[in-house]
Amino acid sequence: MRKIIQFSILLLITNLVVTAVSAQLPKVLAFSNVTYASPTSYPFKEISKYGVGYELGAGIGFGKTMLIGSVGRMTYDIDERSFGSGSGLIFDQTYQGKLNITPLKLGVRSYIFVG
Repeated sequence: MRKIIQFSILLLITNLVVTAVSAQLPKVLAFSNVTYASPTSYPFKEISKYGVGYELGAGIGFGKTMLIGSVGRMTYDIDERSFGSGSGLIFDQTYQGKLNITPLKLGVRSYIFVG
């Protein structure tokens, strides 16, 4: 019984020390995701059926606030279609290929309840 009490006190003290020390160290965050997109608005829906992409990001901060940044890549497959007067687009040509988009994001993340 005495060893259980000693172990419980040791866990409590360790938890308090680690929490106090971690509040002073910088926090680092790394993340990534893969995206599948299905266009929903006209006229983009008429020229592309789907898109795929990825995003990579990182953040660093002290306490409950972090600076976050990410960069990604989205590629939409464009079918061969006439972009003439019936399509709602301003140019008149035939195009086949891919539309590439590179999103860049910068921001601040602040944890309200748990840091």
